[in-house]
Amino acid sequence: MMPQFVSGPAGQLFITLYSSKNTGLSDEWVIHLPAFAEEMNKSRKIVRDQAVALADKGATVIVPDLFGTGDSEGDFGQADWDIWKQDVRFLIQWAVHQGARLVTLWGLRAGALLALDLYQDSALSIHRLLLWQPFHSGEQLMTQFLRLRMAAGILSGEPQTVTQLRERLYGGETIEVAGYDVSPALVKQLDQINLKQFTFPSNANIDWFEVVNKVDKPLLPVSRKLIEELLAQGLDVRATTIEGEPFWATQELVRAPLLIERTTNAIAEVNSRLSSQLVSPSCNKDHPEQTFLFDCKGDLLSGILHPGGSDVKTGVLIVVGGPQYRVGSHRQFVHLSRALAAQGLPVMRFDYRGMGDSSGELLGFEHIQADIRSAIDAFINKQPEIHHVVIWGLCDAATAAGFYAEQDERVAGLVLLNPWVRSEEGEAKAYLKHYYLQRLISKQFWQKVVSGDLNVGDSIASLVDKVQQVAGKVESQSVNQPVSESENQTSMLANAAAGITPSSVNLAEKLQASLKAYQGPVLLIISGKDLTAAEFDDAVNASRPFRKLLSQKRFSRVDLKSADHTFSRREWRDEVAVWTVNWVQKL
Repeated sequence: MMPQFVSGPAGQLFITLYSSKNTGLSDEWVIHLPAFAEEMNKSRKIVRDQAVALADKGATVIVPDLFGTGDSEGDFGQADWDIWKQDVRFLIQWAVHQGARLVTLWGLRAGALLALDLYQDSALSIHRLLLWQPFHSGEQLMTQFLRLRMAAGILSGEPQTVTQLRERLYGGETIEVAGYDVSPALVKQLDQINLKQFTFPSNANIDWFEVVNKVDKPLLPVSRKLIEELLAQGLDVRATTIEGEPFWATQELVRAPLLIERTTNAIAEVNSRLSSQLVSPSCNKDHPEQTFLFDCKGDLLSGILHPGGSDVKTGVLIVVGGPQYRVGSHRQFVHLSRALAAQGLPVMRFDYRGMGDSSGELLGFEHIQADIRSAIDAFINKQPEIHHVVIWGLCDAATAAGFYAEQDERVAGLVLLNPWVRSEEGEAKAYLKHYYLQRLISKQFWQKVVSGDLNVGDSIASLVDKVQQVAGKVESQSVNQPVSESENQTSMLANAAAGITPSSVNLAEKLQASLKAYQGPVLLIISGKDLTAAEFDDAVNASRPFRKLLSQKRFSRVDLKSADHTFSRREWRDEVAVWTVNWVQKL
């Protein structure tokens, strides 16, 4: 695994190169085209596992972050479909320059649609396509994405339909959706992209994979029709359905071993040629952000350093939470790191074991002490000027940071956002107190009741379930079981650490004890519209020792009443950055 920055056509592109440990670079290269927005983040671990599997078979694999995404340069709102196509063309040429004879594009969801679009260009040296769950049109993709904004508008009392949002975009307005700025150019381009209108070369070679929830379930009807049309044109298309979970959308990290096995088998063994080093004239070693790998108990962890001022003695280490990787929801950690570095503060982001691009098994946030220690070691080794670090964490990462701090004298402070202290009883109480009560006084709720749009039976059943949980009479639902419409809406509001395995200990008590033992300064940043934050406050208010602890002068707290769990709006994200900078600089 070789992470690096290369100079792309629109800016610096972050790529990770995977090749065989035994044979180095090969004649066959596979270039991954990522999914769109949060689907890219949630699928990162499985993409990494697939890249490793292909490399073990002898292929050389590039996993890039296209312009305005992931760790690459630019903002999402500056990117569009044409820029991403330019990025992929550049990567194909880059691979050929390294000696690639056969280039395969491997696309996931929106990336699969991008691969299909590029496959129309016969001038590109594309040997074959590997497609995972392709979108069939750009309009379908954007409609799905805009529904997130529509749902958020309903919850905030500012409802707008997808049609109304599109009208604003076509009128030239940039719209923020789930933390991403969406440009009019991107939407207009996507609305013109339709697989039915594509024309492919006569020697097209396509493997099409769809994940289904039952072994014997066929392809989606629209996929089946499209593939039948391609076959009728004499094209070589092999379609496969594989039982599994939609890992690009699940609220927890899941595995896809059968998909990885089938995809790997689709790539024939290739004759690898030995190569002692990568010939990379376009690699930019002067890019201010630095990629590197470091060891943690025999596993390789992936890190990004944002250097700060040479006279700064304290750096900021960002720990990942939930099902995310080092980029964070809506690139939150990338934006934060760049903002802090611009103020002279060095920052390091990393994936702990089993997350993102790092190897190893996922142990859960309660067991990442060794990962954090190794990250601090690597941070100080990369930037020797710093002697201490502030650990910055959101959700379960905040809790993990709190657990770790007292073990390491190099920890100069903690910035904890919406700490995760969930228990079944605490979660149910938070729902009753902070969700159901708000619904009862909501104008939109009673409008739904009067209009008949509310499933009253489901809502009552959900309420009874929560009351029983508080009373300790039933266990809570598994995250994989169906939930009511009201709970689905609540999960969007909470956006709370999905996929975190329930703890066997009382997290609130353990966090309180850990922060008491730590003795260093702590900044708490708490959202006003987040059930995770509400449950944290409920746990504190229910505990006299916790309240007494947080009343000490070394604890500071700021509240952002309008913010959701991940501070998904630019204004919230910017406020968090300002608070963090000001607090760290005063240490």
